[in-house]
Amino acid sequence: MSILRRQVAVAIIALILGPLVATCALAQTGSGAGKTGLGKHPGRVHYVAVGGSNRGAGTAEEPWASLQHAVDSALPGDSILIHEGTYAGARIEGSGTREAPITLRACTGESVVIDRPGPNNRHNSDLELETWEGDGRVSYWVIEGLEVTSAPAWGIDVRGSEKAHSHHITIRGNRVHDNGLSDGKSGIFAAFTDDVLIEGNASYHNGEHGIYVNNSSDRFVIRGNRVYDNIDCGIHLNGDIESGGDGVMTGGIVADNIIYDNGRGGGAGINMDGVSDSVVANNLLYDNHASGIALFQGNGAVCSQDNRIWNNTILMPSDGRWAIIIASPECSDNQICNNILYSAHSYHGSINIASRHIEGLECDYNIVVNRFTTDDGDSILTLADWHSLGYGTHSLMASPEEIFVDTSKDDFHLRPGSLAIDRGYDAPQVSTDLDGRPRPIGIGPDIGAYEYQAASSEPAHASPKTHASSDPAFGHIYYTLADDMRLYRLDLNNPGAPEDLTTALDKLAGGSDEWANVSPDGDWVLLSTERSFHPDCVGWACLVLLRSDLSSWEVLHTPKGVIHTEGFSAVASGGDLVVYAGTGGPHTIDLWAVARRDVGWSSPTLLTRDSPYDVNNQPAISADGSRVVFDCDPNLQDGQQGTAICQVRTDGTGFRTVISPTNGPGGTDANALHHPDYAPDGSIIFEADWHGEQIWRLPVGASVAERVSDQFNNDNSPCVLPDGRIASLWLDRPGSASGHELKVMLADGSGYFMALTDVDLFDIGIGCGR
Repeated sequence: MSILRRQVAVAIIALILGPLVATCALAQTGSGAGKTGLGKHPGRVHYVAVGGSNRGAGTAEEPWASLQHAVDSALPGDSILIHEGTYAGARIEGSGTREAPITLRACTGESVVIDRPGPNNRHNSDLELETWEGDGRVSYWVIEGLEVTSAPAWGIDVRGSEKAHSHHITIRGNRVHDNGLSDGKSGIFAAFTDDVLIEGNASYHNGEHGIYVNNSSDRFVIRGNRVYDNIDCGIHLNGDIESGGDGVMTGGIVADNIIYDNGRGGGAGINMDGVSDSVVANNLLYDNHASGIALFQGNGAVCSQDNRIWNNTILMPSDGRWAIIIASPECSDNQICNNILYSAHSYHGSINIASRHIEGLECDYNIVVNRFTTDDGDSILTLADWHSLGYGTHSLMASPEEIFVDTSKDDFHLRPGSLAIDRGYDAPQVSTDLDGRPRPIGIGPDIGAYEYQAASSEPAHASPKTHASSDPAFGHIYYTLADDMRLYRLDLNNPGAPEDLTTALDKLAGGSDEWANVSPDGDWVLLSTERSFHPDCVGWACLVLLRSDLSSWEVLHTPKGVIHTEGFSAVASGGDLVVYAGTGGPHTIDLWAVARRDVGWSSPTLLTRDSPYDVNNQPAISADGSRVVFDCDPNLQDGQQGTAICQVRTDGTGFRTVISPTNGPGGTDANALHHPDYAPDGSIIFEADWHGEQIWRLPVGASVAERVSDQFNNDNSPCVLPDGRIASLWLDRPGSASGHELKVMLADGSGYFMALTDVDLFDIGIGCGR
């Protein structure tokens, strides 16, 4: 079956889900991952602090002293918040529930170090989650924001048993290092554990592997981690039939990880032993001293098979082995496509397969060096020889200097003119790149982990080795308070301290504001204001565009004068295009676009000339600036009620109704759809009143929407953050006396936290950007 015709059912939406960041203050609301606080047990907040007492109440005023006492006391829905200090670890044997997981985490901004096993630990690991007694198991825990170090054995150690797998353990945003150095053990370890989520961690300088998942563990997700300087593998996956179980690990995702400088003791950057029906995508591997990605059968029950190795960038150093190894002809039905596979070794090269023919192997659209082998390097094949075997017809050869921005600075983004640009095959399941940008940008997807985007305003990319944080979460939210119309900006890396934009704007010009929105790249702020930036703004709000650091501003002055908008408006990444709702067109309200010129702004271009609807407003611009999605009121068409969602290109062509009120699950329900925004994968997120106001997603190419979550009613005005999380306004949250409070959740509706409580946000709209 050809690559272009093969359809693979993969839950690839996990590729775009970013980690959450929460604070001590937020946890006091009882919110956390899943439906924390909504089940029978409302969820309490416990505190641990150096100098506390286990005889106390575990409150903020009377914190406990030890982690062990805290985890022994926790019930489903509880959160354990740890204040700054150094602690012994703990053994966790209780469980949360699907509706009410238990969270153990550091208070935001406070350094919590766990540097030794706890008093009940049995394996000399710092944190242990297991019972291994009869059919006991541990489930529904979140371990977040900790530094775990100096364990004699494993740093974080999660185990079920052959008959009773542990499950639904989240290990997020931790620094795990210098563990198992004398005993040869790994940083993060999970055995007989299904649905484990390991994301946003830094795991480095451990005595074995950085991340090790084994023992028949299924549906693992390992994403967004930085894994480096470990003795053996960066990430090791091992079905391990010798320990019992079926010996096969299925349905996993390994995506968006940066893996380097591992393997001095052997092992691959990503080792796959007995792994089946899994995806390895958008990973960057470089300077690993053994292999890049290895598929084989050692302890696993089967040779790794039916896996998709897509859009990875792998650069092997002069002392490294092969970029990809398939060690046995029994490793069948694997795909190796859209990868950059380079080796600086004098003899080793791109791909090493165990036979001239491997059943079901699809290998094409890669950028390679001119060295392949089918006999473990006893003989070397050229790319032409590789073609003769039926592989790599569309593959290309190129040097790193022709592909990347600057390998000397570990910047492996694609340079202008790179041969990788637009040369990949269309794999719709890989809808974003390692930076979270949508794929494709341009006429086709790019090869490798990064999608090229030519934009003068694109921020400089930090070297992966020098990135300051182990937590890749990012994003800013702009909002207005309903009671006094003050503007604020919330940095989700520091959600406890919103920035008062009104105070900052008062230093630039006097007056008041209506709302602020932000470009997807986060560099530009669009402001509707009556401030004295221009005489025509005073008393009648106009649009002003500012740099996000407020270092400069300009009134949007066109040949027809300043712009007075009739509703929430949008600015594209780069700050050169603004779409706004206004009068003067063929409808009561139309959408107009203005573009930056050498001096000033262009005359407005009508975008909704072809709209059959009388009101067109609330625009959001796609990340590449090519499309606008918006509210369109169908009251005048066929007697429909409510508001539909429409889309048009930013040049005014291609108008279409994306979804209407009658397309809901009720069939004939005719209720309002509002506030659409684009997700990083190109899908459209919006609010619909089909079963109470809730957030829905319309996937790319689909005509039927999917409800993101049914656990929130009165969920309003969504916008999508660059890492795929969804921010929205939750009205009348249970237990709250306020109005519209700010909620942030993962793209599938799980893992939510309340970013702002006990305040009422103005429901005209909120803005999300980088």
